[in-house]
Amino acid sequence: MKKYINFQLIFEMILLFGYSVFFIFTLIDGSINAYVHPRNIPFVVFAAVIMLIISCLLLYKLFLNNFRKKNSKFNYSLIIYLIPLLMGFIFKPAYFDASTKSVNKINLDSDLKTTLETTTTTTNIENEQIDTTQYSQVNETNETDIKIENGIIIIDSYNFYNALNKIYVEIDNYMDKPIEVVAFVYKDEEQFSDTQFVPARMLMSCCAADMVPVGLVCNYDKTSELVENSWVKVEGKLGVIDFNGKSMPCINAEKITETEKPEQEYIYP
Repeated sequence: MKKYINFQLIFEMILLFGYSVFFIFTLIDGSINAYVHPRNIPFVVFAAVIMLIISCLLLYKLFLNNFRKKNSKFNYSLIIYLIPLLMGFIFKPAYFDASTKSVNKINLDSDLKTTLETTTTTTNIENEQIDTTQYSQVNETNETDIKIENGIIIIDSYNFYNALNKIYVEIDNYMDKPIEVVAFVYKDEEQFSDTQFVPARMLMSCCAADMVPVGLVCNYDKTSELVENSWVKVEGKLGVIDFNGKSMPCINAEKITETEKPEQEYIYP
C-alpha cells in the first residue's frame, strides 16, 4: 500500500515546537519582560510546556500507519502563524520609548493620576500617614516603597511606580524634599513649556500593548539642551505646579546628568 507524507501534521508540529522554543529562549535570556508583565510569566511557561507536549504527540502520530496513509489537503492558512514566529527569531525585541508610535501619550492631567490610583495592588501606599522624621535615615524596610538615603528620596526601577503613586497622593508630606530619579527624557510641546519635560519610565500593566509613559513634570531651564529619549539622572526638590488648572506634583531640577540605561527599563504595577 502506498504511503503518504502528512505535510499538514508536520507543519502543525513544527509550529508548536517553534513557538515553544521561542518562549523558552525569551525566558532564558530575560527578553520575555519586553513582551509581558512578570506576573504573566507562569502562563508563558505553562503554554511553552503544553505546546512542547502536543508537538511530541504529533510526532508520535506521524509514525502511526493510519496517519501516514492519509493524504489530506494542506491548510495553507496555517502559514500566517509562521510569520510572527520567524519575526520573533530574526528580530531582537525593541524596548518602547516616547518615540514608539503605538505608545499611549502621557497625560498628567487625568489619565496618569487615574492609572496610578486605580491599578495599584499595594495597600500600604494608601491612607498611610508619613513620619517626616524618617528623612534623616535610610529606609530599608521596603524596596518597593519610598526609598530615602541621606535625606534624599531615591526613585529607581524597583520602586518607581509605588513612589510615584505615593508622591501624587501625599505630596504635602514631601514638599521641598530632595529627590533623585533615573529616567528617560520625555518631551511634549503640546502639553509642556520650553522649560518642562518629564523624566519618565514606560509602565506595563499587562503586556506591551498597554504601554504608557509615567513620571513627574520637571522644571528645568536647559530643557531644550536635553535629547529626547536619552537617559538622565535628575536631582532636585519636589514641588507643586498648576497644570491645566489642577495642582500637580513636580520636580524643580537642580542638576541633570547623562547616565546609562538601567538593566530594568520598564516598571510594573
